[in-house]
Amino acid sequence: MAKRRTLRMWQRKEILRQRLALGRSVREVARGVGVAVGTVCDVVARAKASGLSWERIAELNENDIEVLLYRGSVGKGTRRNYPEPDWVYVYRELKKAGVTRFLLWAEYRERNPDGYSYSRYCELYQTWLGKLAVSMRQEHKAGEKMFVDFSGDRPWLQDPRNGEKVYCELFVAVLGASGLLYAEATRSQSINCWIEAHKNALEYFAGVPAITVPDNTKAAVIKPCLYEPQLNRAYRDWGEHYGTCIIPARPGRAKDKAKVENAVRLAQMWILARIRHRVFFTLHELNAAIRKIVDQLNNRPLQGLSISRRQLYETTDKLALRPLPQERFETPEWKEVRVNNDYHVKFDDCFYSVPYNLIREKVDLRATATTVEIFFRGQRVASHKRLHEPRSSATIPEHMPKEHREYAAWTPSKIVEVAEQIGPSTHRFVQTLLGDGKSQASGYRRALGVVRLGKTYGEERLENACSKALGMKEFSYTSLKNMLESGFDKKCQKQEERAPLGDHENVRGQSYYA
Repeated sequence: MAKRRTLRMWQRKEILRQRLALGRSVREVARGVGVAVGTVCDVVARAKASGLSWERIAELNENDIEVLLYRGSVGKGTRRNYPEPDWVYVYRELKKAGVTRFLLWAEYRERNPDGYSYSRYCELYQTWLGKLAVSMRQEHKAGEKMFVDFSGDRPWLQDPRNGEKVYCELFVAVLGASGLLYAEATRSQSINCWIEAHKNALEYFAGVPAITVPDNTKAAVIKPCLYEPQLNRAYRDWGEHYGTCIIPARPGRAKDKAKVENAVRLAQMWILARIRHRVFFTLHELNAAIRKIVDQLNNRPLQGLSISRRQLYETTDKLALRPLPQERFETPEWKEVRVNNDYHVKFDDCFYSVPYNLIREKVDLRATATTVEIFFRGQRVASHKRLHEPRSSATIPEHMPKEHREYAAWTPSKIVEVAEQIGPSTHRFVQTLLGDGKSQASGYRRALGVVRLGKTYGEERLENACSKALGMKEFSYTSLKNMLESGFDKKCQKQEERAPLGDHENVRGQSYYA
């Protein structure tokens, strides 16, 4: 149901002037004054019931007209007693989804048929509401908003080594409807501390609001803008994980952040003032003390109300907050990097592959404690487990060009297997290269080069060349290749075929076969 507007005092007099003095129709008066037709009828009916003519009304001020129409006659000492609504109940009910002032007024009139009119009901509520603190006067729906900010005043720790003060930050979060407050000390205003405090706040509130409203702190907003602020990417990821929409307070609009600014003042008065004479050596000790004070503040009755923030939370925000996700958010680190010529990107002294067609392109890298993801133009193109050993690399075969995949398929065991199929000399030569005590990568490349010589010169020639190289103790790829290129292996083979047998006791002469 649409929210009805409150009738102002001057509008009553103007309605009566146009209707009684000028004789305009009800609809014309409604359009001219900007009110509903029913409102015009109600005001005119009350004037007639009070026996008021326009001549009498013209002599009265607006306040006297209101008294005559709604409270009785002026100067006669008579006053009609209307049942007073329970404004605390109205305040609490208005925080619930779908509840409007008109609905509550209608329910009030059902119980009290002679009670206040809707316009007077709204005026009285506004008067009562105006007596509350500024932050309480703002009406927020249950579960709708959480306001967050850092305090300008800061707590501190004492360094046990030298006794110096080490200043911390004070993070404050408050729910819009109930005003339930959360605070904790953080090491700094870094994005990691900012997000960690948000996670702790949601766990304290036991739910997720529809909207999170930060100030334009650097941890939250990279580029402030009235219409389209640019959020920190890690902070945006946090919002997506928890399902809350992040809408920063508009620059220069104090009303947008009145709730959290009042909460920050409360935190400074209730927390910082109470711990000013205490000394803390660890963040854990400091936050334990802060938590006790926060609980006391939330259980304290609100000024002007008979209930506490905690009680108001139980009947409003708690029922409307969305459930927390099953997994806690893992804060990522974002970085823009360029893809190297070997189709890998470098992060934290480790290397991760991306599709080779992205060589020399700029990509966005998102890293957590367990995962590294790479995005190109908003699309994820690679995902790896995070490496921790310096200079190590993670390569996905599908990211490699075809020729590189073929090269990568040659493992040391496969090279040895192929060499053994060529012949024993080749097998021994390759094993010698792989285990020569030099770097593993160097031995692997030379051994692979040896078996590939078989495709160029034939396996038989390679086997003979390896045999000669072993006899000459020449264990290098280069010497073997030179031997094959020059044909030295063939010359050696022909010389062996023509070489005469030597005379010794094991050689039989022709007479043996006669």
